[in-house]
Amino acid sequence: MDLRVRRTRKMLWDALLALLAEKPFTELTVEEICARAMVNRTTFYKHYRDKHDLAVRGAEAMLAALGAKLEGASDETVRQAPAGSPPEHISALFAHVAAEPEFFRLAFCGDDSLPFRAIMERMIADRTRRRVAALNRSPRDHVPDEVVAVFGAGALVSVLSWWVSHDFPLPPETMARHVTYLLTRGSDQAAGAAAPAAGRPGPPGR
Repeated sequence: MDLRVRRTRKMLWDALLALLAEKPFTELTVEEICARAMVNRTTFYKHYRDKHDLAVRGAEAMLAALGAKLEGASDETVRQAPAGSPPEHISALFAHVAAEPEFFRLAFCGDDSLPFRAIMERMIADRTRRRVAALNRSPRDHVPDEVVAVFGAGALVSVLSWWVSHDFPLPPETMARHVTYLLTRGSDQAAGAAAPAAGRPGPPGR
C-alpha cells in the first residue's frame, strides 16, 4: 500500500478514536472526523464510504494485528502447555489487549452501534475452529466443533470485556493463568469447590 494512503488512513482512524472518547459514534459526522484528522472530505470519500466503513475497516485492521500475534503463537492446548503455564496463544491475547488499552476500551466500553466486539468474537471463533480441527481426536464422542468455537470465543471475549471495563485490575499474565485454570478445571473448581472424587463424565453424545 502507498505510504500516503497508509498515512491518510491512520490519520482518519486516529481522529475517529479520539472523537469516540468525547462523544457517541451516532453523533459523529464525517466533517468532524475530517476536521480532527486535517483531511478534506473528498479525500475521506476516496478511502471510505462513510464513517461506519471507516470504523469497521479500522477495527478489522486492529484485530488483524491481534490475529497475526495469535497465529505466530504456539498452538499448544492447555494440557500441552508447561505445568502451571497458560498456552502461548492465551498469553499473547491478554498481552496484546493490555498493550492497546485505548482501542480495546472503545471496543468493549464504547458505543453499542460499533462492531468491534462482534468482529473480535468472530475472529477468535474462526481461529478456534481451525485449531480444534487439527487436534488429535479421541475416538469417543466429542462436543461439536461449532459449539466449542462459539463457547470459547464468547467466554474469552466476555472475560476480556470485564477486564478492560474494570481498567485492567489484574496483570495480563495473571488473567491468562486464570483463564487457563477455568478451561482445564471448570468454573466450579476455579471458584474453590472441592474436586470430585470420581472422574468427570465425558462430553455428551452428538
